Amino acid sequence: VGGEEDLRADGVEAERVNWLVPQPPAPGTELTVKIRSRHPGARVRVAAAGVERFRLEALGELRAVTPGQAAVLYD
Repeated sequence: VGGEEDLRADGVEAERVNWLVPQPPAPGTELTVKIRSRHPGARVRVAAAGVERFRLEALGELRAVTPGQAAVLYD
């Protein structure tokens, strides 16, 4: 149990990645991430990306990021 402030995140880290593109995006690339099926999407910047994991920095509000969720990236 917590307050509204406890729901805010400054980024996302993901592992067991399934890239549908030939290469992961380069650091600094700006994308949109959806972390739930009904999530409207949030602007992020790629901090690091490899074959099996990535780390993103939030460029705006990113709420309720929790372990076990899917994270889908859109260009």
